Amino acid sequence: MPGRPRTQPQIEVAQHSAGQQCIVCHNPHSPKIVTAAARVAGDAAAGQKRAVDCAGCHGVKGISPNDTWPNLAGQHAAYLARILAAYKSGAQKDVAMTPLAQALSDADIQNLAAYYSRLNCAAPARDTGAGDAAAGKAVAKNCAACHGETGIAANPAWPSLAGQKAGYLVNVLKAFRAGLRKDPMMGGVTRGLSDADIANLAAYFAGQSCQPATPGRKTP
Repeated sequence: MPGRPRTQPQIEVAQHSAGQQCIVCHNPHSPKIVTAAARVAGDAAAGQKRAVDCAGCHGVKGISPNDTWPNLAGQHAAYLARILAAYKSGAQKDVAMTPLAQALSDADIQNLAAYYSRLNCAAPARDTGAGDAAAGKAVAKNCAACHGETGIAANPAWPSLAGQKAGYLVNVLKAFRAGLRKDPMMGGVTRGLSDADIANLAAYFAGQSCQPATPGRKTP
């Protein structure tokens, strides 16, 4: 389609969204992607102080020391604010995160999102797990519309996956598939994934650079 924005490439209908309804991602009366949650106006300095309570799991600088917990450094602020608000409200549930998020004020959530989003996402060499990254790259084509070809999401309301912990990605994808994590799009997309598909996707995204590619330079 001539003139279509780079950040919103033309889709292949048969391979797009795993049969989910358009309004899962789009406003019901226009093609604009839903981005109402993308407004974050937090105080990063205040967020840094509040983040002391998060360091045990997510690291002092947002890089988790544990393969099963996510890195937060460099993640989209809008996504961080959205997921923390979901844990706080109960729309999303997690044994560890739910009680912690319920203790946060709305301002705390905005401040934490602002703080973590500004940190450098670069991490030590990544363990890509037991999956096959090459096979995962093929499956990841179905994820590109939301999470980008290499796992860097163009829409700030959606999470970037590049450079995340392989173990964390496996756990999250399986949780969506089992219905333990709630999202109408992800529930449909993961329903058709095998355990091997999930391991391969995790290996692929874990091995990608979390930094956007430099113009003129090929992405991995």
